[in-house]
This record gives sequence, C-alpha cells and structure tokens, in this order.
Amino acid sequence: MPTWCSCSKSPKLLSHESESTLSFHMHEFRIYRRKLISTIATGYLKNGDQESFRSFAPMVQLSGRNFDPSDYKNDRVDSQHKLKILLIVITTLMASAIIAFAAYLIGKWRARQRLARLMATLPEGIYPL
Repeated sequence: MPTWCSCSKSPKLLSHESESTLSFHMHEFRIYRRKLISTIATGYLKNGDQESFRSFAPMVQLSGRNFDPSDYKNDRVDSQHKLKILLIVITTLMASAIIAFAAYLIGKWRARQRLARLMATLPEGIYPL
C-alpha cells in the first residue's frame, strides 16, 4: 500500500527508501516517547508526588517500564551518601599525607645515618661540606 507524505504543501507518494526512513523515524519517536514518559514519572517519584505518579502509572507500564516508588530515595539520603563519600575522600587524603610525612622522616633519618657513617670514615680535621 503506498504511503503519502503530507509534510509538504502538496502531498506526494513516498519512495520505498523514504518509506523505510519514515518507519525508522517513527521507531525513534516511540523510543523518545517512552523515555519522556519514564523521565516524567521518575521526576514525580523523586519529588514525592505519589498522586501524579499514579496518574502516570498506566502510561509508564505501556512504555515497557515498571517503576517502584521505593527505588527512589529522598534528597536527605542522597546528601548523607555524599557526606559519606566526602568523609572517605578526606580520610584517604589524611592517610596519604601521614604516609608521605613518615616517608620524609625515614628518608631524613637515613640521610643522617649515611652522613654519620661518612663522618666516621674520614680522618680527623676533614669535614664534608
């Protein structure tokens, strides 16, 4: 069955190639529609608007996604999670600073030991600069 294009001022018959392109664009449109519906429903859940989510639920199920309100946490939980990550980062930085300072002290101690051994091997009255 021929497909007619109504996008221009005068309708024209579509070729086979443009017909397949049109079906591809329709497929893309369906995907974007599903994503939009899912995004809206997700926004309702994140904002705690259960009533709006319930009105959107049939469309979400038609789009092939199943949403559970318990999957989405409130902002307080997210900020607690961010605080935990920040605490881990600070702890890691402090630990690396302590390790670096210990390595510095060990290196300084070894340098003193080498200097003491060098001083012991030199004859009296000769000191290295």
